[in-house]
Amino acid sequence: MLKENYPENFEEFVDRFASEADCINYISEIRWPSGFSCPYCNEEKAWITKRGLYHCSNCRKDTSITVGTIFQGTQKPLRLWFHVMWLMMAQKTGVSALNLKDSMGFGSYQTIWGWLHKLRSVMVLANRDLLKGTIEVDETYIGGRKSGKAGRGSEGKVLVLVAVEGVEYVDKNKDKKKTLGRVRFRCIEDASSENLIPFICDNVKKRSKIITDGWKGYSQVKIRAQRTRH
Repeated sequence: MLKENYPENFEEFVDRFASEADCINYISEIRWPSGFSCPYCNEEKAWITKRGLYHCSNCRKDTSITVGTIFQGTQKPLRLWFHVMWLMMAQKTGVSALNLKDSMGFGSYQTIWGWLHKLRSVMVLANRDLLKGTIEVDETYIGGRKSGKAGRGSEGKVLVLVAVEGVEYVDKNKDKKKTLGRVRFRCIEDASSENLIPFICDNVKKRSKIITDGWKGYSQVKIRAQRTRH
């Protein structure tokens, strides 16, 4: 059984995943902790072909270690994937696709952006708890230096909807303080009720106090909250 003994620093990481085989073995231990199991017939015996595929001794079908994972179909070495994952987790401020494109030698911005999108998608915990208490919801535009008018009609940028949970705590002087807690966000096409309300329903617990600006797209939030109390 694979233990969660992750590398504590970059030197340990490099030593542990020094070759492509190290990466393959690590994925294999996670995918089949009790040994190989054919996805077609559950056979436990197989051998590895010259192409690096698992050939089932029973049904004779080939299986790739990366099928069904975020690595499926990749043309890049797994070592490169592992290095990108290490950088994502090791840097508290995160990593940008633009910086990785230059430092890791990617040919296009779209490629590394797709990698980061895949990695972030599997970092989300399943069945995570909804935000509760006092929640502030707002939208913002993100993107490069592109021309476009300011405000909710800005062009050439991505509109992101953000919900932030307010948390109260008592400091060492026993004074009540407030700080930011958990965060949820979603890229949306526009700031209409059709996009705002589903996001709030999916991420915020009922009867929470929701703070928004005066944008008309949020007008249905209060109405729907009142209906849930009946």
